[in-house]
Amino acid sequence: MFGGIGSSPGEVNDVTDLQRRDSWKVGARLDKTLGDMFILKLSARYGWEELFVGRDRRQFGFGVGFERRF
Repeated sequence: MFGGIGSSPGEVNDVTDLQRRDSWKVGARLDKTLGDMFILKLSARYGWEELFVGRDRRQFGFGVGFERRF
């Protein structure tokens, strides 16, 4: 599990991204071992940013991965 609050632009596309007022994010990650050689990786996150008064942005993210050990 992870989370954060505050204002820190991760990607700046234009000047409005520098005017961010508030933000928060939460997420979780799960690594599940499958036998001796494989790992299934799942992740999800949700975030909210107030860009300026009256305008905000919500972000969703999901990830799936598969790893093989040698």
